[in-house]
Amino acid sequence: MTQDTTNDERPARERGWRATLRRPATAQWTVALVALLAAMWAGRTFAVTVVVSVTLAVLLWPVVRRVERVLRWRALAAMTVVAIAAAAALGLSFVVATQVSTAAQRTPDVLRLAARDVATLGSAGAATVQRTRHALRELDRSVARVTGTPAGAGDAVDKKRSLVAEAVEVLTRWLASGARFAAGLLLQAGVIAMLTFFLLCSGERLAARLSAWCDDRPRARGRVAPLLADLAQQMRHYGWVTLATNAAIAVTVALVLWPFGVAQPGWWGALAGALHFVPYAGLAVLMLLAGAEVYVLHASWAAAATAVGAIAAIGFVIGTGMAAWLQGRASRVDSAVVFTGTVFFSVLWGAWGLVLGPLLVVALRVLVRHARQLPLAAADAAPAPALPRGTRAPPEPGPAPVAAS
Repeated sequence: MTQDTTNDERPARERGWRATLRRPATAQWTVALVALLAAMWAGRTFAVTVVVSVTLAVLLWPVVRRVERVLRWRALAAMTVVAIAAAAALGLSFVVATQVSTAAQRTPDVLRLAARDVATLGSAGAATVQRTRHALRELDRSVARVTGTPAGAGDAVDKKRSLVAEAVEVLTRWLASGARFAAGLLLQAGVIAMLTFFLLCSGERLAARLSAWCDDRPRARGRVAPLLADLAQQMRHYGWVTLATNAAIAVTVALVLWPFGVAQPGWWGALAGALHFVPYAGLAVLMLLAGAEVYVLHASWAAAATAVGAIAAIGFVIGTGMAAWLQGRASRVDSAVVFTGTVFFSVLWGAWGLVLGPLLVVALRVLVRHARQLPLAAADAAPAPALPRGTRAPPEPGPAPVAAS
């Protein structure tokens, strides 16, 4: 009795041992992960272009299907939808450029009012500013000594330049780098529009061929089509959540800035909705621009601080709380995970990582969930485990004996 039980348990232990050997080692997974991250960083321009094009194709696909029912040709429907989406993107870019240009024209007024406020500081405030300047100069001299820069060069620079001149120089460098970034972004946007058009025309056939190719593999049979459908659904849910939260932020910012007497508060609301497509950084830029505008209008730091605080509260309540609640109901993704993934992809891809980070976190969650679900068909199609050496396979049951008449 004991011997039979031992013989029955040995194949199970042997199968577990062999299955463990067939699993990839931890070092292999680590090397593969490092290689993947290096490839994503080195080819970030190509990767971002493909990810944005696929995302736009998935989001615009239902619209293309509806337009195709009217126009009858998929290529014409795809071209129409891509043209409308490009016009909407250009409209948002025009709003952002107009408002940023208007805020830049306010810079001399901001500097003039800041000079007036600094001049009216009391003895304590003036002493604090003076000590701050001396501390910054001392820090600069220490850095110069550590890096081997001659101390006289730093003193000469301090004598020739003022803080305002340095601020203007930094702003000029930012504007030049922004112009170069805008030119590169415009070229990349053209490539994204073309790739999105081609995906809308032939993406359905490509997905069907990929599903058919994977169905020939026993371990992947019947798994690719549900995965692609779930990915598309979750991406559309994320798109609708983003549009809803940005629209709510736009309306709320316009209503908040209206009592401050800001000209054209609707345009400021549109700017808020457009900038919030870039999480966290877009809200910071909006706070800076709106604070400068209110500061010039009311000539008061208190009014500017109030406007900035109100915008920050709007971003926290709607951009974080409402978005996390809607996204949790749609995709059931924890907001902490979304924030961590956004920070990771922003380090990897820069500004594009901020835009695509939450969406990629949602897509990775769908992939992990489908990877954990093994269909019964795939389990049945798996090969039988090898028997240990010296063990005979049990005989297959034959036909039932026929009783003699």
